[in-house]
Amino acid sequence: MQDRLDQLQRFAEEHPEDPFPRYALALEHRRRGDTEAALDCFDALRRDFPEYLPQYLMHGQILEAAGRVEEARAAYEQGIALAARQGEAHAQTELEEALAALGGAPS
Repeated sequence: MQDRLDQLQRFAEEHPEDPFPRYALALEHRRRGDTEAALDCFDALRRDFPEYLPQYLMHGQILEAAGRVEEARAAYEQGIALAARQGEAHAQTELEEALAALGGAPS
């Protein structure tokens, strides 16, 4: 299994201009139960690729599962705003539903 993680890390390093390999790396860390590594990947992804919409739902879910509710709320809200700007209604709805399930409403 380490091979998959190594492959994703290598691919992310070989394609620094592409957010998807970093997203896949974060999801692999999550799948392995390494929450902190997943969150580190998502933090770097958000810093370097703030317009990469798919990250916001997954990042929020991981934060929520880690008990970091306010940070999860912020991730969902940022994603909702980005989805609205990008005209991505489906993603916006998913993020709004996640926020509502958390007990919040879009600001």
